[in-house]
Amino acid sequence: MEKGEGWGLDFSAEQRTGDWHFQQFNAGMQVLRTSFAERCQSCHLGAAPSDFMFTRDRMGEIRRWAADNPWN
Repeated sequence: MEKGEGWGLDFSAEQRTGDWHFQQFNAGMQVLRTSFAERCQSCHLGAAPSDFMFTRDRMGEIRRWAADNPWN
């Protein structure tokens, strides 16, 4: 996850997470823009009031939510 000016502009307003961009890398450090990144983006949409970020003290809550809401 990295933030850069104008990075969210290639997504519709409903999918935009500010200027944050999500990526996954393989072992060769090549960028993989896969469903993994799309899942990150969809989850972070719910954190708009905190600039789409989750704080460390909320990670337990997020883990419990993720356990109840599998990605498959």
